[in-house]
Amino acid sequence: MRLAEDGRAQLRAFYEHDVRPFLVPRVPRQSPLLNPLQAEGRFDKLRNLPGMGEVRDQLGKLATLCEERRVLAEQERIHFWLHSWLILHVPLSVALLVLGVAHVVTALY
Repeated sequence: MRLAEDGRAQLRAFYEHDVRPFLVPRVPRQSPLLNPLQAEGRFDKLRNLPGMGEVRDQLGKLATLCEERRVLAEQERIHFWLHSWLILHVPLSVALLVLGVAHVVTALY
């Protein structure tokens, strides 16, 4: 019974210290759970601790949530850069079209 309580306490501490800050809307860049290898290492370390048999399902659910959050954070980063690119791309495209039309008009005269 003592091992089960110790496993729950370790899972609770891991959740409070690592998982909960990682699941907020703005993921901290220094979070170890942002790196898939470090995250897997931390979850494996917890899985292998004595007394974690009863909380293994909860640990698996936390690992799944962290994986989904990591993928979402990557999508947010890519989304930011793609939309930031539009700020540069659209004016340059319009300028190219205007200069192309000006070139056609001057070439014909």
